[in-house]
Amino acid sequence: MRRCHFCYPNIGAFGAALLLSHAGFGQSAPLSIPNYHYTPPVPSMNMNMPPYGWGSRPESLAHRDGAGSYQLPDGSWHRAQRLVFNGEKLTVQDGATGKQRFTSETVRQLEVKQDTFLVVKDLPGRRVAPEKPDFLRSCVNRQGVRLLAMYYETGRPTYFLSRPNASMQLLPSGKAEFKTAMLAIVKDSPALTAKVASGEMGRDEAEQLIKDYADFLQGNALH
Repeated sequence: MRRCHFCYPNIGAFGAALLLSHAGFGQSAPLSIPNYHYTPPVPSMNMNMPPYGWGSRPESLAHRDGAGSYQLPDGSWHRAQRLVFNGEKLTVQDGATGKQRFTSETVRQLEVKQDTFLVVKDLPGRRVAPEKPDFLRSCVNRQGVRLLAMYYETGRPTYFLSRPNASMQLLPSGKAEFKTAMLAIVKDSPALTAKVASGEMGRDEAEQLIKDYADFLQGNALH
């Protein structure tokens, strides 16, 4: 099981290279907003089985299996009838090219089951630099606001947020710390501030909260 290598105080600055998008790789269209929701399998009566697992093969919340496309380091995109992604490695199973395997060092991003996963390095808040870049799911990408999620084999995702005129930040995992961070982010929106302050929207609603925040920014831009 992978261990989280992030701490929450003293979050470092985010380099411009992190803001990956189709435009950044020579693609004109923005990334679509994912709407795939993973539903863990129902645990069996065997209490020794790992959570989120199929028998002895636990699956990450990032696990995807289906048709999609992937981008290589040279910027080229390739379609495939079947991509199998386990959160750390991508296996392309295509009749024309046979089976191919990619890691975060040999692929830039992938799209499968209406989700986009980006390869990101130098994330803020990390205690120890990893040997390889990380795969992060793009949860929200609108109005200059991007919410990225890092998944582990079990447990909740770790969220990173980038927004206009601010460095990317690691969002706290604790309930109280998350509320404090979000109140600072949505302070210009009375409606969202009230929802966060009352506990109506918290870390479990992070994706919807950031989508609503992006909608707020869009609405203000139109006035």
